[in-house]
Amino acid sequence: MSFLYRRIEEVGHGMAAAVAGLFMLAGCSMSSAPASPVSTVQTYFFPLQNGLVYRYSRFTSGPAKNTYDTVVCQLIIGQTMADKNVLVDTSTGNPLFFIGFTHDANNNLAATLSTGDTTLLALDGPLEDSATWVADPVHRIRATVLARYDDYYLEDRAVHFPDVIMVRYHHDGEDESIYTLRFFASGYGLVREVEMAGGNTEIASLQLLDIRYPN
Repeated sequence: MSFLYRRIEEVGHGMAAAVAGLFMLAGCSMSSAPASPVSTVQTYFFPLQNGLVYRYSRFTSGPAKNTYDTVVCQLIIGQTMADKNVLVDTSTGNPLFFIGFTHDANNNLAATLSTGDTTLLALDGPLEDSATWVADPVHRIRATVLARYDDYYLEDRAVHFPDVIMVRYHHDGEDESIYTLRFFASGYGLVREVEMAGGNTEIASLQLLDIRYPN
């Protein structure tokens, strides 16, 4: 099978920046205009195309040493109503994320991102700047759109995404310096994820390297 291959330059892993630093790294221009009508949950979430291959660089901090590796995942779309859509780690067969769509209590379309015992409404409703929603009532996680970028550049400004939103996920009642940031690019889905553990300390991250599109 032939693939359309889009190369996205790898970002260095040792970043330990606050949100302000992440804004600077993006090297982007922020949109001052309201989101266009086409900027919907479906616009920014994973395209549900069976067989897409996502390759991420992954960083995890540890007590003795930090771990850096590459994870290659294939998107498998459920074939029946009972089947889940899953991004599968091709080296282990384990799911990286289960993904899908649902509706929130207000009947807004929402995108779900599930891992372990947590199912998030990762994107929900109108995605204007400062939009906020309860992403996981069980774990008291609230999501907030922090910014939207007309141009979001990766390190060295080698490649950019033309339309990206940054969403912050925070447990209500916890230290404000403990949170997760996720960056969703129009037409791609999750392109970056950063977990912060206080004191501007990054403890884990994912960074999209490339996507392979089956013909």
